Amino acid sequence: MGDEHIWIFLGVTSAFFAALVGIFNKLGVAHLDSTLAVMIYTFLTFLYLLLITIFNKKIYLLWHIDSQSLCYLFLSGLCGACSWLAYFFALKIAPISRISIIDRLTMIFLVLLSIGFGERFYWKTLIDLLIIMIGIIFIFLN
Repeated sequence: MGDEHIWIFLGVTSAFFAALVGIFNKLGVAHLDSTLAVMIYTFLTFLYLLLITIFNKKIYLLWHIDSQSLCYLFLSGLCGACSWLAYFFALKIAPISRISIIDRLTMIFLVLLSIGFGERFYWKTLIDLLIIMIGIIFIFLN
C-alpha cells in the first residue's frame, strides 16, 4: 500500500477499534453508573496515551502547545465528554446496534459543519450523505 493511501488503512483501523470500543463499553457499563463508566474509560485512555507519549519521547512537546491549539483541544475535549456521557447513558438503556446507527449521524453533522470551516464540498458527498440518511431511516423503520 502506497503512502498516499495509508489514510484509508488508518480509517478502517480506526473504525474497527471504535467498534470494539462500543462492544467493550456496552459490557463495561452494564453494572456501573454511566457517568462513572465514562470517567474510568477516559482516565484509562489518558494513562495509555500518556505512556505512549513518554515511550515515544514526545512529552517535551507538551510545553510547546500554542494557545489557539490549546483552546481548540479544550473545546474538543468538552464536546467529546458531552458525546461520551450521552453515548454511555444510551448504552445503559438501549441496544448497541441501535445506538451505533444513530451515532453514524456524526458523519452528516461533520460534513455539514466542515463546510463552514472551509472544507471543499463535493456533490458526490451530498449523495453519500443522502444514502447514509436513507439507510438510517430504513433501519429505524424496521
